[in-house]
Amino acid sequence: MKISERSIAALAKIVTGDSGISPYNSGPNLVRLFNEFGANDVYGQGFPSRWFYAEDKLRTLNGSEKLDRLIREVFDPRDWPTE
Repeated sequence: MKISERSIAALAKIVTGDSGISPYNSGPNLVRLFNEFGANDVYGQGFPSRWFYAEDKLRTLNGSEKLDRLIREVFDPRDWPTE
């Protein structure tokens, strides 16, 4: 799956929870998520902002089957709050 830069920016807000519609993900949670899809990162001092990290990792996955799997993981309704 290949998405545009505009879609990467919008998806990053959903992944981080900064969109206001999705659950919040802390830096350590984001690292854990992206490590499940091939990254090998460690959260710690000097780590970039959550949105920058998410956009960077989404760009890395763009064009791969891993992006499709990550999107399904992020939108899994079991992880979203219900009213």
